[in-house]
Amino acid sequence: MLNRSTSSKVARSASLEQLLEYLGAWTAGTGPLFQRLARAIAASIERGELAHGSRLPSERSLAAATWVSRGTVVAAYDVLMGEGLTDRRSGSGTFVVSGDGHGLPQGREGSRLVAHLAQRGDHTTGSTSVGHEVIDLSISVLDDPSDLPEVALSTTDLAVAVPRTGYDPRGQLDLRTTIAALLTEQGLASDPDHLVVTTGAQQAISIAAACWVRPGDVVVVEDPTYPGALAAFTAAGADIRGLPLDRNGVRIEALEEALADRPVLVYLQSVLHNPTGVILTPDRRRRVAALLTASRVPLVEDVALAGLTWARPAPLIAAHAPDHPIAVVGSLSKLFWSGLRVGFVRAPPSGGTTLGPYQDHPRSWFIHGQPNPGRSPPPTPRHTGIHHAPKR
Repeated sequence: MLNRSTSSKVARSASLEQLLEYLGAWTAGTGPLFQRLARAIAASIERGELAHGSRLPSERSLAAATWVSRGTVVAAYDVLMGEGLTDRRSGSGTFVVSGDGHGLPQGREGSRLVAHLAQRGDHTTGSTSVGHEVIDLSISVLDDPSDLPEVALSTTDLAVAVPRTGYDPRGQLDLRTTIAALLTEQGLASDPDHLVVTTGAQQAISIAAACWVRPGDVVVVEDPTYPGALAAFTAAGADIRGLPLDRNGVRIEALEEALADRPVLVYLQSVLHNPTGVILTPDRRRRVAALLTASRVPLVEDVALAGLTWARPAPLIAAHAPDHPIAVVGSLSKLFWSGLRVGFVRAPPSGGTTLGPYQDHPRSWFIHGQPNPGRSPPPTPRHTGIHHAPKR
């Protein structure tokens, strides 16, 4: 049987043969063929195998060489175009426009889009020299740290650390105390023992996914949403279902309908939703808390951007359901400097929750980490794609 991922039966040009070699066994994996093909080409671009300006094979020739329909290749090229990895030039073909040379983080959808726009340049003058005029708004970080205050850490500071080794799986007590006070100011009474300090909010979301999600489990998220959360839940094997939003946040009737299907977890951003900027209204926060409590479905409440609001935010969803399994995840990187990579996760105080050494035993410290009562065995893993938002 011919392997459609490597067959060169109709490959005539050296460039086509080379691309087939780069793609390897691209049909392996999950999802539609066009998505698998797009991922394989994107990976080749990000590895530097397909350089900026390289011309991709025509749709017909690549379709014939990979034993797929032309429509599959067209759809894959459309995905690459949408991600800013390629540029389709009328009458000339499809060309790689990688994100090199613009000082943007690699491997992110937003960086590829910004780089694509920068490389296209000024259509009036034809210039592609943009320098510092391009500001990457696809991530919520401080572009210029020059106005930050001077900071210093002395050996005296280290000597008074508790414990003296400086190592505590939950994070330094002083830091957890500060975070607890911050959450308390936001209407969620918190204690340092409720908290674990993480390497950014992304790790906090990944820990929650590891605790609650098994392959095939349904996880409900807003649509669109933060792609880092999608990555964490996809890595855990979740079947991701999207909920629509309006100007007041997630739509309650849609959430109620989704909860009827018994998902294992809900992920919501209650303050400054990424990417829409919507803030969940106080009334909806109460209603969300009531629905989750009644359905006994855990929640990951992401408040990573809460410190960037102009007005004092209303109490979090978790404040309306203090005994419900809600993991509140957040970040200090947005308030200070993203290079700090300081995040946190707060678990409910009741039920004998112990925030132990989650690095070795991630399932051991979340309350109600067990399957929901009456839940059927996990189905075959699958993934439902939803809209992507700019990464943090």
